[in-house]
Amino acid sequence: MKKVLNKVMMAIMALLMTVLLCSALWQVFSRFVLNNPSTITEELSRYTLIWSVMLGAGYAFSNDSHIALTLVKDKVHGKAALILNIFIEAVIWFFVIAVLFVGGITLCKNNASQLTPVLRLNKGLVYSCVPILGTIISIIKIDSYVSAIRDFIKNRKEDTK
Repeated sequence: MKKVLNKVMMAIMALLMTVLLCSALWQVFSRFVLNNPSTITEELSRYTLIWSVMLGAGYAFSNDSHIALTLVKDKVHGKAALILNIFIEAVIWFFVIAVLFVGGITLCKNNASQLTPVLRLNKGLVYSCVPILGTIISIIKIDSYVSAIRDFIKNRKEDTK
């Protein structure tokens, strides 16, 4: 599941970054060569950047390449390390559910009636990347929990043999 999700995120990010690059190049060309700046490129670039950053955060989270403070985690061993890891996972879940998922849905609902000034996109659609990120991280965490439980059961069976 995680591999499929990563490939989908990479494909969408590649598409978004291509759109962002083309938009920025067109803006520069139209402004300095044609002396007639395009009106849609700034807004298009902004929203493609927002979406690509959010998907990039999900991808980084999936590959454990996000920023992490491991100063305390690296110094703790044994049962204390297990308790610390459970606490860290609980904090992550709280953030994902409370802030990204619930807060993101609230953000989308509150802005659903507004349109962007130039592209006339529904702002709820623009902000939907926040709960989507929450869903992506939830899927990734569930997949890693299932893998950890499988490994634990497998090691337990091997220890009893």
